[in-house]
Amino acid sequence: DLIDAFPEDSVPSYYNRDRGHVICTSGSSGKTLLRIYVDFSVFGGATANFLRTVDRFDLHWRKSRFAHVGNFTPNHADLAFENGFSDKARLFYSFNNYLTINGFDP
Repeated sequence: DLIDAFPEDSVPSYYNRDRGHVICTSGSSGKTLLRIYVDFSVFGGATANFLRTVDRFDLHWRKSRFAHVGNFTPNHADLAFENGFSDKARLFYSFNNYLTINGFDP
């Protein structure tokens, strides 16, 4: 239903789609299966989950190095974060310690 409803019926009528970012999921196929809108509240929650995980494993969130390995479609969530929110996050976090690797790249 979500796939067929995008974009008109996938969000409430009062949602401003101009303020959201479209992200896509693909699973292991690399084909776009689902497109959804995200905004700052979604990335804020994801950041809180990231910090909880870092704290749980007793890692220093500014000094530790992180690698994210996945299969990234053209509108993957990391790209939406980089385009819409990373400039604000750079005030608090250095992305020199963060590596993103596409599992489908040679």
